Amino acid sequence: MESVKEIKEISANHNSTGSVVPKPNLPISIEDQLVKPVVFDFKDIRLSMLSLVGNKGAHLGEMTQMGFPVPPGFTITTEASPLVLKTGYETIQAQVKSALARLEQTTEKGFGYAKNPLLVSVRSGAVVSMPGIMDTVLNIGLNKEIVEKRNEEFYDDCFNRLVSSFAKNVYGIRDFDNMFRPDSKKTKREMAFSGIDFIDHYLGLKFPESPEEQLEKAVTAVFKSWNSSRVQEYRKVEGITSDAGTAVNVQSMVFGNRDNNSLTATFFTRNPSTGEKGLFGSFIKAEQGEALVSGGNSLSLDNLDNKMYRIFEELGSSLEIKFGGAIQEVEATVEQGRPYILQTRKGRCTPIASIRMLIDSAREGVITPKQAISSIKVEELKNLQQKAINPNKEYRVLAKGTAVCPGIVTGRLAYSRSFTRRLKEAGYKAIFFTEKLNPEDIAAISESDGIFTSESTDNQVSHAIVIARGKNKPCVTGVSSLKRNGSRIHNGYSYPLEEGDYLTINANGGEIIKGGVELIDVGFGNELEGILELSRPFVDQKMLVIAKNVDELRRAPKTNQVIYVPSLTEEKLERIKLVCQGDKANRKILEEKLRNEYTSALTEARNYANPPVIGLYSQETFRMLSGDERRFQFKKAVLEELAEGQAVPPKSTKPQLVYGAEFTYEHQKVKVIKTCGSCGIKVEDCKSGNTQCLNNAEVSKYFDVGSNTEINFAVKLAELIKNAPKKINTKDAYYMQTNALKYAASKAKAKKVLSTDYNPLNKLVTVQGTVYRVVNNKDLYLETLALAQEAIK
Repeated sequence: MESVKEIKEISANHNSTGSVVPKPNLPISIEDQLVKPVVFDFKDIRLSMLSLVGNKGAHLGEMTQMGFPVPPGFTITTEASPLVLKTGYETIQAQVKSALARLEQTTEKGFGYAKNPLLVSVRSGAVVSMPGIMDTVLNIGLNKEIVEKRNEEFYDDCFNRLVSSFAKNVYGIRDFDNMFRPDSKKTKREMAFSGIDFIDHYLGLKFPESPEEQLEKAVTAVFKSWNSSRVQEYRKVEGITSDAGTAVNVQSMVFGNRDNNSLTATFFTRNPSTGEKGLFGSFIKAEQGEALVSGGNSLSLDNLDNKMYRIFEELGSSLEIKFGGAIQEVEATVEQGRPYILQTRKGRCTPIASIRMLIDSAREGVITPKQAISSIKVEELKNLQQKAINPNKEYRVLAKGTAVCPGIVTGRLAYSRSFTRRLKEAGYKAIFFTEKLNPEDIAAISESDGIFTSESTDNQVSHAIVIARGKNKPCVTGVSSLKRNGSRIHNGYSYPLEEGDYLTINANGGEIIKGGVELIDVGFGNELEGILELSRPFVDQKMLVIAKNVDELRRAPKTNQVIYVPSLTEEKLERIKLVCQGDKANRKILEEKLRNEYTSALTEARNYANPPVIGLYSQETFRMLSGDERRFQFKKAVLEELAEGQAVPPKSTKPQLVYGAEFTYEHQKVKVIKTCGSCGIKVEDCKSGNTQCLNNAEVSKYFDVGSNTEINFAVKLAELIKNAPKKINTKDAYYMQTNALKYAASKAKAKKVLSTDYNPLNKLVTVQGTVYRVVNNKDLYLETLALAQEAIK
């Protein structure tokens, strides 16, 4: 806590953080000071004036023009900032006085009049939004005389808030609420009067009774806050230049603390973490907005009455449309049942939420598909490939909280920005812990890789949380079982955590886990399928997706054609080898197990193939190498020779582009050389060496062919070759693996017989004249988007 002497020294040249404000050395002409307009009513402001009136002022002006319920007010422009800081408030005083008179006329209230007092808020309005970083002063226009004449508890409450806000944000006494602790039995009016006495006599400052002087000091304080240490730090982190300056917005107050039919709310028009459509936010009844955005306990909008929820929905939807389809973050107040919008801005959200918003906006016609596709960054999309903790591993969960920004990160624990920086410099990922997240933590938030807090709150729209979400940092709040004690964190029953300890934040499940975890790649979620839908008209190349297991098949996009190639475990491969080698003792057992496993795989394929698996290969396409008896039955004589182990194992695998791989199987009578698309099988008589091409009917001379002649042996072959790198190179293995597509296609009941021409070097496959690019689910989105953006250029 500062001493009284220190506070007096600070207040002599104060700003919002108590730091000395450097006076800018900017040339200002007298003509500009006297003539140039620097104050604009909201009704005269357009969005195109953003660089002049700031982000907040531009949006307030645009909403006023559009007829949204915005309390009237005026903006003092960014050009006034150097004027005030260089020559003082007097330079703009006349223009402010005129604007205030117009505001009195519009609201039919009087600034400084007890009968119907006009109260105003003074808020910053930089060109780039800075949530919670710059200063705000509310309830300006009250004094002792007005409060005593009104003699209402509501005005007493507002006056008490003004005194506290003025001390903290105008005089820079951030610790005022802790320094000044009035008797809890006092009324709000008594607390306000005691607070003024504390400021005047104990701190040696002077609380202005004149509303005009209150406004002057508040406007000047907000302009000065542009150069405060925390704003400078925020600008540095965000890459914002100091030249832009800030505007100041003076707005007539509406009161969420008026009665129990009043409230303050902040909401996003969509979930800022996922992009899911629907309101996402919090509200507090009988309160003003500062209590909400500073992180106070609140209720989810789901608890709002249906009528007001629908009004907020309609307002949010209209704002999205009016402002180019971007997610909007809206600050609203309801006074005695009547809603007002105090601010809207482009919502800070995760990249995946932003992309989903673009997709939906294009679908709804708010923007064009070309605009949506051009706005998505391939590199950003690359980082959105989802990870999950391996469910087959066990981990120790130390504590749980509320996930406010998704993601999983493992790193070293840090309590301070300095230790966070040390970890980063040493090459570690840093996990930042604090009891409560504040906007002042912007540097630590930016430098860390994940965040968790101990303070329990349902408020997910506070300024600090909004900043963390905008940085896309995995964040868990309300981990209330963890308490910091000095240099350690205790949870009451397990070992304490110290700085540098190894932890994992699982912000997908709100967990804090001891040590590291094993992650598995789950690719992209189906919510991003809109990228494929919007890109397809711009891409001539058709995509074919390979799914190697049921999970991949389940996640495969519904808008694309899919092939299913079930992979094999080492155990299965060993069984296949034994079957191929004619292990007589274990043959029946192994075949039964394989039969069951593949039957299960086929069932899964039928259940999850969505849409139907493409018919690249058909039911008449066969691949043979060993005694696979399950689907393709050899004649009895052939089986007897095979059972005795007389068959020769595979001796050559020579890939062919047109019809797939060539597989050779030898026994005493027949050598099957290769399949030939729709014409059947080529066989060679071992004795004469003659080769002939048999059609499906002629195949029955050597094999029992039923109606269900599809065979899944190619799957086993591909995996067997793939796992024997000494015998065959990777390119050849890739050829072989594509033959597994026949198995999948046949199980999808393909209607057509298709031959293929597959080139693994450029991942292209030709099906009846149509060229497909073969990709896995992970690369599908990236390659499709990249091709679409290239075509648009």
